[in-house]
Amino acid sequence: MIEMTRESLTTYLMREWSYSPAGANSAADKLLHLEPELKQAFERWLQSGELPQIQIETYTVTRLMTEFGYNPVAAILALDWLSREPEIAKASLARGFDRVKIQRT
Repeated sequence: MIEMTRESLTTYLMREWSYSPAGANSAADKLLHLEPELKQAFERWLQSGELPQIQIETYTVTRLMTEFGYNPVAAILALDWLSREPEIAKASLARGFDRVKIQRT
């Protein structure tokens, strides 16, 4: 089981999800300050691997993973952002982001 400390979360994010050191530190800080319901769901996911079934606005972890290509950690952080700043987060998600596709010949 992973401890909910900045150091252990940073190591986990780099090892399991290929976060850069700076990205892992930033994400770990955000994970430690999740809204209570999301923090509990995140901790359960770390223990069981079962994705949280929380919906905020019209978004769920599964939807964010499927439609936006987020990993579970990024999806949970996005739900937290949606709960804290719904209008800004929804506008950003609606705009989407550019993806680079490399075609091999």
